Amino acid sequence: MLHDVSGINVGPIRAFNVMKQTQGGYENVGASEVECKNFKRDLSSIIGEGDVDLVIDKLSRKREYLSDYTFEYYEDEHEMLSGLFWADEEGKRNYMAFGDAVGFDATHRTNKTKKFDDGSGPAVKEVIPKLGTHLSKTDVLNRLNDLIWDERLTPEIFEKGWQPIMDDYDLHTNSWFRDMYEARSTWIPTYFKDYHYSGLMRTKSRSEGENHFFGSLTNTDMHLIESISNFETAMESQRHVQRKNDHLSRYTTPGNISKLVMEADAIKIFTRSIFFDIQREIQSSITTCYSFKVEDMGDTTKFSIKDTDTDLKRVGEYEVMFVISNTTIRCSCSKFETTGKLCRHCFYVLRMSGVEHFPAKYVSTRWRKEVVPRSCSDIIQSKAPDDIQKIVRGIHASVDHCVDRLSSSLEKLRLYREKQNELKKYVDEDTIGEDPMTNKEFIEIVIGVHKRNDIKVRIPEGVRTKGSKKRLISEKEKAILNAKKGSRRCGGCGEFVDHNARTCPNRAK
Repeated sequence: MLHDVSGINVGPIRAFNVMKQTQGGYENVGASEVECKNFKRDLSSIIGEGDVDLVIDKLSRKREYLSDYTFEYYEDEHEMLSGLFWADEEGKRNYMAFGDAVGFDATHRTNKTKKFDDGSGPAVKEVIPKLGTHLSKTDVLNRLNDLIWDERLTPEIFEKGWQPIMDDYDLHTNSWFRDMYEARSTWIPTYFKDYHYSGLMRTKSRSEGENHFFGSLTNTDMHLIESISNFETAMESQRHVQRKNDHLSRYTTPGNISKLVMEADAIKIFTRSIFFDIQREIQSSITTCYSFKVEDMGDTTKFSIKDTDTDLKRVGEYEVMFVISNTTIRCSCSKFETTGKLCRHCFYVLRMSGVEHFPAKYVSTRWRKEVVPRSCSDIIQSKAPDDIQKIVRGIHASVDHCVDRLSSSLEKLRLYREKQNELKKYVDEDTIGEDPMTNKEFIEIVIGVHKRNDIKVRIPEGVRTKGSKKRLISEKEKAILNAKKGSRRCGGCGEFVDHNARTCPNRAK
């Protein structure tokens, strides 16, 4: 157990205390606190200089026995490890779906002294003496964030807004801020509005989240073999959460607040979290947006939209260009171009123009429910009906057969891939409006049989499949209970019986 809990970055002392609690006392642990600490020492001693060889052997075995597992490593001229790469089947499926946008944390640097430099250290050290208080430092960061992440921001507005902040805090002579301003076109979002970066622009905050997640499971004192094992534990945790979220997206149906057909389409298409983002935009298009000017420009219509949202980052005027003939739409806020999700201003124009269904061209693949397909083995091993599993096996075997026959010809493989992509595109378009699986359908898959609409064989009388408020009492019990009831004199007939004057059979009619 001591080695198992080390997979979640639990040290020997804490592991000893955990074992004490789970085993019911110190006497049941089977080892002392000192022996637990010595285990870590002995582990390090045994691993020693063979750390890299252990990693290579472990990952090589995975490559040998696991399906579609890739592992490569590289040595330098001194036969020292210089590069390590591995990817399993699920990781490759995720990369196929989301590999179009990758974030790199270029500011994260660690060393043996465990110091962290996020890139702003020199600036912070130099600025703090000038600002004096932590509150002033926070004020600077808040004002910069309000400026940088304003949806209405343009390069001109940014450049005008930057200068007052530098003036108020006397930062013009600060070399770090000066360098950042000169490099503004490489990191300020407004300069990237024509690029699709899938909501990853806040790379540093995302990277810090990943650093915190993996940092809680690793530390710089670990050997490489331990870090690999802990990384696998971390990925297993992330994938568990992802599978849970996928399940919620597939088998739960959020409410349609606006009652619009377009929102109903979004429920069927998008993952649960992305749908809620889109639902907020649809709602805001109804409650905070209105057009104050519409210009006919031939094939294109220009809408001038006023956004009255209480969030000051969104309040303002926007221009939406709409071509109704092919449902092409673009807003000056560039929300779709940067995040892959339509903005409230576009939803307003679509609604005012009589467009009912969600435009297929604005369904970003990465936000769909089925963006990462389950592997064939997952379906075959699931509780799906036998006829579905049989077809899946046939499709899987057919694809394997074709790829195997064409593997010697690059040109034929490319042609086969093109045909597969055409079929995939057709399937995606054909299933956009498909209703999600209901709870009843899911339960029927779990129990392996469909419930009939008409009941042919009923449950026997007296057999209850659900709990009830009252227990059925036998005749014997009824007799015993009646015997326990005391008799009393009837006011009508004068006898000691179990009736009274009102219920007496001799009562005058």
